[in-house]
Amino acid sequence: MDSLERYLPKWPETSLQMGLTAAGAAIVSFLLLRGLFKQRKQLKGKVVVITGASSGIGEALATEFVQKGCKVILAARSIEKLKQLKEKLVSSYKIAEDSIACFFLDLEDHDAIEEACSSLLALYGKVDILVNNAGISGGDRVEKCHLQTYKKIMDINYFGQVALTKGMHYYDSLLQFTF
Repeated sequence: MDSLERYLPKWPETSLQMGLTAAGAAIVSFLLLRGLFKQRKQLKGKVVVITGASSGIGEALATEFVQKGCKVILAARSIEKLKQLKEKLVSSYKIAEDSIACFFLDLEDHDAIEEACSSLLALYGKVDILVNNAGISGGDRVEKCHLQTYKKIMDINYFGQVALTKGMHYYDSLLQFTF
C-alpha cells in the first residue's frame, strides 16, 4: 500500500480533487482488489482490461493483476508507454508475452469506443474484469480552471467510462465479476 500513497489527493487544492471521481474510484478499486488479491487462485487466468494503464494507479494495478496470474489488457492513449510497461512486466515476472496486450484507447473519442469494445473482447475472447481507471485533471486550482476544462474532464472521466462500460456490456452481454 505504500506505493499507492503518492497517488492519494491532498484536499482541496486542484480541480480533480474537488470531486471528480475517476482517480477516487480507481483508488477504491485498488484497495478492494488488494484484499481480493490474497485469493490468487480465484484471479488466475482472468482477463482484465485496465484503462489508464500507462502510468500511476493503472500501472500499479497492472502489476498486481500480473502477479496474480491474470491476462492483462493495458489500455491508454500512449501506446509507447504501454509497450514499455509490458516489457517491464514480462521481464520482471517471467511471464509469456502473450499474457499482456497493449491497446490504444482514447475515451474522449466516443464514436470509436464501440469498435474498441469489440476489439478488446477479440483479444482473449472475453473480459472478466474492467477497471475504469483512465482520467484527466484540470491541472489548476478550482478558481483558475475554465468551465470548458470541466466539460472535457466530465467527457473523459465520466462519459467515456460509461460508454466503455456500456459497450463492453453490449459485446460481452455481461462482464463477469465472479471471484
